[in-house]
Amino acid sequence: MDCFRALKLVESIEQLMADLYASFSRSFADDEDAATLFYRLTQEENSHRTLVEFQKRLVMNSSKQFGEVTLDLDQFNAAAGKVRHFMRTDAAPTLEEAVKIAADFENDVVEHLYRTVIAEANPAVQDLVRNLGRQSEAHRKQIHDFGVQRGFLPALPVWERTK
Repeated sequence: MDCFRALKLVESIEQLMADLYASFSRSFADDEDAATLFYRLTQEENSHRTLVEFQKRLVMNSSKQFGEVTLDLDQFNAAAGKVRHFMRTDAAPTLEEAVKIAADFENDVVEHLYRTVIAEANPAVQDLVRNLGRQSEAHRKQIHDFGVQRGFLPALPVWERTK
């Protein structure tokens, strides 16, 4: 798949995730910690989308330096469909469900595809990709720590906490 097209798809899921987290933030407005967590996640997803937009500009301005990339459209569409499903659901999830939904999505391969897409297309941007990877790990840790604190998720084994 053309790198630019792949990045457009990834940009769309970042926006979907931001919208989902914003809806969770509103749903749990009475729980300050939960509302704050999901608000931060919304902001971080918007930041990821902005980075994807930057990467799209890189590709547009230097299209000959970027080749075809591998993107599993079935997997991508399934993940996007899951996000859309939760956005359309009439009944808001419980806080526990929302945390587990967020943890599942953050661990989903599609959430991180744009890093693979851009790195596969042009290894020259690997530092940028590595930095984004560190941001994503912090993002997942926020969700997990909140889930553990509320008793929704199991604590990580000691060897996993140091990664």
